[in-house]
Amino acid sequence: MRRCQHTAHEILVLLGEAESGVPIAEICSTAGVSLRTFYRWRRRYGGLSSPALRRLKELE
Repeated sequence: MRRCQHTAHEILVLLGEAESGVPIAEICSTAGVSLRTFYRWRRRYGGLSSPALRRLKELE
Protein backbone atom coordinates (compact mmCIF):
# COMPACT_ATOMS: atom_id res chain seq x y z
CA MET A 1 0.00 0.00 0.00
CA ARG A 2 1.25 3.47 -0.88
CA ARG A 3 2.00 5.76 2.06
CA CYS A 4 1.35 9.46 2.30
CA GLN A 5 4.01 11.84 1.05
CA HIS A 6 2.88 14.59 3.40
CA THR A 7 3.72 14.85 7.07
CA ALA A 8 1.04 15.50 9.64
CA HIS A 9 2.33 19.05 10.11
CA GLU A 10 2.04 19.75 6.36
CA ILE A 11 -1.52 18.42 6.44
CA LEU A 12 -2.38 20.81 9.28
CA VAL A 13 -0.95 23.70 7.26
CA LEU A 14 -3.10 22.76 4.26
CA LEU A 15 -6.20 22.49 6.46
CA GLY A 16 -5.40 25.89 7.94
CA GLU A 17 -5.23 27.39 4.46
CA ALA A 18 -8.69 26.01 3.73
CA GLU A 19 -10.05 27.56 6.92
CA SER A 20 -8.56 30.93 5.97
CA GLY A 21 -10.52 31.00 2.72
CA VAL A 22 -8.29 29.49 0.04
CA PRO A 23 -10.40 27.35 -2.35
CA ILE A 24 -10.09 23.65 -1.63
CA ALA A 25 -9.64 22.79 -5.31
CA GLU A 26 -6.61 25.12 -5.44
CA ILE A 27 -5.09 23.57 -2.32
CA CYS A 28 -5.54 20.06 -3.72
CA SER A 29 -3.95 20.94 -7.04
CA THR A 30 -0.90 22.58 -5.47
CA ALA A 31 -0.43 19.76 -2.94
CA GLY A 32 -1.02 17.04 -5.53
CA VAL A 33 -3.84 15.29 -3.69
CA SER A 34 -7.41 14.44 -4.60
CA LEU A 35 -10.47 16.06 -3.08
CA ARG A 36 -11.29 12.76 -1.43
CA THR A 37 -7.91 12.70 0.30
CA PHE A 38 -8.33 16.28 1.46
CA TYR A 39 -11.72 15.60 2.98
CA ARG A 40 -10.36 12.45 4.66
CA TRP A 41 -7.59 14.56 6.19
CA ARG A 42 -10.14 17.13 7.36
CA ARG A 43 -12.23 14.41 8.99
CA ARG A 44 -9.17 12.97 10.75
CA TYR A 45 -7.16 16.10 11.66
CA GLY A 46 -9.95 18.70 11.53
CA GLY A 47 -9.76 20.43 14.89
CA LEU A 48 -6.25 19.51 15.95
CA SER A 49 -3.47 21.92 16.81
CA SER A 50 0.24 21.06 16.78
CA PRO A 51 0.39 20.00 20.47
CA ALA A 52 -2.74 17.88 20.07
CA LEU A 53 -1.23 16.26 16.99
CA ARG A 54 1.92 15.32 18.92
CA ARG A 55 -0.24 13.74 21.62
CA LEU A 56 -2.20 11.81 18.98
CA LYS A 57 1.03 10.45 17.49
CA GLU A 58 2.22 9.38 20.96
CA LEU A 59 -1.01 7.50 21.57
CA GLU A 60 -0.83 5.71 18.22
